Amino acid sequence: MSKLLKKIGIIQCRTLPGAFPDNLRQIVQGYRECLDHGADVVIAPLTALIGPATGDLKRRRSFLRQMEEAAETLAAELAVTDTPLLTGYCINPLLTIPDDDDESAWEMDDGLLYDAEEEDYNMHASVITVPCLIHRGTIRILTDGGTATVGNILCHVTTSGEESLPDGDVDLIVHMPETPWHNLSIETERNIFSWESHASQAPVVCVHPVGSEAGQLFAGGSALYHRNKMVGLLPLFEQACCTLRIPTSSKATGIKPPELITQVEKALLFGIRDTVQQQGYGGVCLSLDYPNSKLLAYLCVQALGADNVCGISFSGAEYPGIKSIQIEADELLELAGKHLSSDAGRALEQRLKASLMTTYAEEKGLMLLSTLDRHTLLLGDFTLYGESCGYLAPLGNLYRIDSFLLCRHIADKVPEMLHAIPEPSQPEQDRIIHDLSERNISATDLLHNNREGLEENSVRSIQRKIAASALKRTQLPIILRMAAPSQRLIIPLSNRLND
Repeated sequence: MSKLLKKIGIIQCRTLPGAFPDNLRQIVQGYRECLDHGADVVIAPLTALIGPATGDLKRRRSFLRQMEEAAETLAAELAVTDTPLLTGYCINPLLTIPDDDDESAWEMDDGLLYDAEEEDYNMHASVITVPCLIHRGTIRILTDGGTATVGNILCHVTTSGEESLPDGDVDLIVHMPETPWHNLSIETERNIFSWESHASQAPVVCVHPVGSEAGQLFAGGSALYHRNKMVGLLPLFEQACCTLRIPTSSKATGIKPPELITQVEKALLFGIRDTVQQQGYGGVCLSLDYPNSKLLAYLCVQALGADNVCGISFSGAEYPGIKSIQIEADELLELAGKHLSSDAGRALEQRLKASLMTTYAEEKGLMLLSTLDRHTLLLGDFTLYGESCGYLAPLGNLYRIDSFLLCRHIADKVPEMLHAIPEPSQPEQDRIIHDLSERNISATDLLHNNREGLEENSVRSIQRKIAASALKRTQLPIILRMAAPSQRLIIPLSNRLND
C-alpha cells in the first residue's frame, strides 16, 4: 500500500433521478466535509450525480446534456483543490450527441418533429454509467474494471459488486455497484471484499448510494476492508459523509454489520418514509382489520410519526396513538351481496371496503397502503381490487415467518407487539413457496429430494395456486424489495410451474 494513502473520504448521499442541482449540492458539501478531515481521495457513489435507478431516463438526450453540464459545474467547483473525486458518468459509446443548433440531426415526418437517431433503440440502450475521475478541473472517464492513477494513488476501479482482483499491485480497490440492497447483500459483500483485500494486499472500499425507487432500496452501508476485515462501515439507510483511516496495524478490530432482522426493520422504515416523501403525500392510510395491520401500523408510526398515520376499520379495530376511522357499512355490504353466492359476496365486500378506503385516502391526501405479505401474494389468497388496493405494499416481500420474527424483534422495545402476529402454524408452506418461486425448484424435484417430510398434496396445491394467480400479480401495488434475489412478483410463473 502506498504511504500516500492514509484516509479515504466517502460521500454516502441520497440523490434523486435527474435532480441535478440538489445532487450536485450534496456532492460538493460531502466533498468539502471529507476534505476538512484530511481525505487523500474522495469517493461518491456511481449514481451520485444522476440518481439511482434512472432506467430509460438516462437514454434521453436532454438528460445526458444536463448531466454533462452538472459534471462540468462540479469539476469547476473542485478545481481549486488537489484531492481527486471518484464518481459516475453516463456515456453512450455508439452515439455522439449533436448540439442543439445542429439542424441536420432533426427531420420531419408526417408533420411531427422527431429525432431520427432516437429511432434506433439499440443505440440508446447502450447508455451506461461508468466511473470517472474529477481532478484539477478536468473530467476523465475511467475504464470499468481497469487500473488508473488517481492523484498519486494507483486504483483499480469497478462498478461490479463481485470480486475483481487487479492484474498487478495497486494502492486501492474501489467498488461502485449500482445494485439495490437486499437482505443478504451486506453479509455477502463482507465475505467477498474481506477475501479480496487479503488476496490483493490492498484496501478495498465499496460505496453505495442511499434512496429508493419503485420499491428498490439503496441502503448505503458503504464499507472499507483491509487485511481480511471490515474496518469501517457507514450507517445503513442514512446519508453520511465519513473519512475512514486505513489501519496500519494488522491487529485492528473488525466490524460486524447489524443483524439481519435489524436491517430489515430499518429497510421497511426507510422505504415507507422515502416513498411517501418522494410522492408528496401528507401521510399514510391503512386498514386495521387484517393480521398484518398492527405490524404495519407500528412501522408507519415509527417512520412518519403518529400524526401522519390514519387507520380505517370496519370491525371496530384500533391502534393506539393514531387516528382511527370507524366505518359502519354493514347495511351497504349486506344489500350489495344479497343476490350473490357467499364467495362472490365476500369478494364484493372486500372491493367495497377498498373503494371506501381509497376514496377517503384521496380526499385527505394520504397514501393508501396494502397489508398483504409475500405468502398471500404468491398464493393469490387476496381479492383483486380488494385487499390489494393501495399504492405501496411494504410487507409484500416478507413471508409469514419473517413478519413473526420481526414482531418478536420489535417486542424488545414495544412489548405489546409480541403477540401482534402469531407464530405460523404451518411454517413449511413458506419453505415450499420459496423453493418453487425463488429457487426455481420444480415440484417434482422438490418431492424427489424431500428431506423435510413434505406432503405431496401440499406441494402440488401450492404449485397450482402460484401458477393460477400469476395474472393477479400483474396488478399489485409497489412492493418494497427485501429478498435476495429480489424477484418481481409480476413475473408469470405458470410456464415453469406446470411440470
